[in-house]
Amino acid sequence: MLEELKKYQLSLWVIGILILMRFIIIPIIEWQNEQLVEIELLQGQQSRIDNVLANSQQIENLDIELSSILEQSSTLFLASTDSASFQLERQQWVEDTTKLFNLNIVNVGWSPALTVPDIKLVGHVMLLNTEGNTVDTIRFIQALQAQLNFIEIQTFGFRISQIKDSVLGKSRTKLNLVFYRKVENK
Repeated sequence: MLEELKKYQLSLWVIGILILMRFIIIPIIEWQNEQLVEIELLQGQQSRIDNVLANSQQIENLDIELSSILEQSSTLFLASTDSASFQLERQQWVEDTTKLFNLNIVNVGWSPALTVPDIKLVGHVMLLNTEGNTVDTIRFIQALQAQLNFIEIQTFGFRISQIKDSVLGKSRTKLNLVFYRKVENK
């Protein structure tokens, strides 16, 4: 039997090496490959963290800038808890402003409010008809657009009459103005 084994000694060595490779060396190589993949992932995370830390001052500066912009935009919308008093204040403001520009209000009305729940806003739609000199009407519209508080001109109708060579004449306007009100948390 020993002689038989000596005859196949080379084949047995090859079989032994193959068994050793299949059950010991290949699993070790696969484990090392898994470890290398995990190390690469961790290095990627580390480089992203290093990048954030290296740019932390820039990120803080951008945060401050964004906070400043948000602070400025907080004046964009008016704050009020009562819908009726808000509409009364806005209507009084529009009446005062039209008088300032020598315009006559023909009709004022309010449509149902528009709710924007995602950003806690309520839009109050004022239906406004005015008449007066065309130049004064244009100045009034410019004054609306120049307000710090956002006023949306949803609908704009403009009819001009009595135009002469050097005068723009009289105008009648139909405006739907949307005044946005921040809904305050109670």
